[in-house]
Amino acid sequence: MRPTTSRIALTHGKTLNTFFQCLSSHANFPDMPSPLTYRPYLLPLTILVLLVLSAALVIVFSGLNRGNRAVLTATATVVAAIVFYVLNTATSLSESRRSSTFVVELAVDRLTNFLGADVYSLQQSVRALLEGALVENLKAAQPNLLKEHEDIVRRDFIIASTLKWLAHEEFDWQSEATVLKTTQGTITTKGYRSRPDKSLVVTEADLRTMLSSRGNVFANQFTMDFRKEIILPKGSILVVESNSVAIFHPVFDLKIEFDGTPKMTSNDNPRTHRMEMLPDGKPRFSTYIYEAKFTTLIKKFRSGDTDRQRFESWFARLDTSVQSWFEAASNNDSVERIPLGSVLAPAEPKGK
Repeated sequence: MRPTTSRIALTHGKTLNTFFQCLSSHANFPDMPSPLTYRPYLLPLTILVLLVLSAALVIVFSGLNRGNRAVLTATATVVAAIVFYVLNTATSLSESRRSSTFVVELAVDRLTNFLGADVYSLQQSVRALLEGALVENLKAAQPNLLKEHEDIVRRDFIIASTLKWLAHEEFDWQSEATVLKTTQGTITTKGYRSRPDKSLVVTEADLRTMLSSRGNVFANQFTMDFRKEIILPKGSILVVESNSVAIFHPVFDLKIEFDGTPKMTSNDNPRTHRMEMLPDGKPRFSTYIYEAKFTTLIKKFRSGDTDRQRFESWFARLDTSVQSWFEAASNNDSVERIPLGSVLAPAEPKGK
């Protein structure tokens, strides 16, 4: 019976070798996800199971066919095929990282305690109102904070504004804007699409707690003005730091990070482009330009996740949206505060 057993073992060895080679060929088809990337624990578990099975095969076949070279050869073939597949799968997976940079421009009027953009475009009217309310509420609670700790207030203001953007513009990761063209103009609508029980739901209280834990000066005054919930993919963790907002997930990492030090500072009046001094010797106006980076990462061992395409589509929307939120507007066809920090009114075109 030993020759029969040997032939069976050899046949199984060849069959498994062909099977694993077919499986490993997924690396040649980038659009075909590996079966080992659907769950983060699946790859190491598969490796462990295959190694155990390999050891069991060696022991069983060697015990039944001592001294039979054909059995040992078949067993070695199976083990080699398993090792080849595991190594090929591990080396063929790769992480996907993308990043973009943009700027955040802030103006300060120390005479009126104004902080915000010098000019808001028509599309940034909501941002103008929300940021204005942030500063007014802070001034009501702590009137001298901007004067005494301006650098801290500017840093915390950017983070608070980012969360305002997320709550107002990107409140549901699966929601996409619908544009309707009418005789009266263009109407853009957007609503919740995700089920709360299958998502991470972030509330106003959650955001206040996150801001407070980082000592953000706007924590107590922070509100979600129009939407009271932010819906993120299930399994996500929203993390607010002193200079960044990040979302961590088993499949991806997403981070919006701001430099703590301005790339450029100007003390000229943004209207007249001349410096104006206050009695205490400080310039009345200052404009600060910060560099920001939007980064996403699809993790190596989750690169074949079935939701990857939806995540990447969401990343693209977030990238475009946050840049539009902070985009520096021109003085033409815009909405601005005149004087800085007081009222909203149409800006005068340049040259008048």
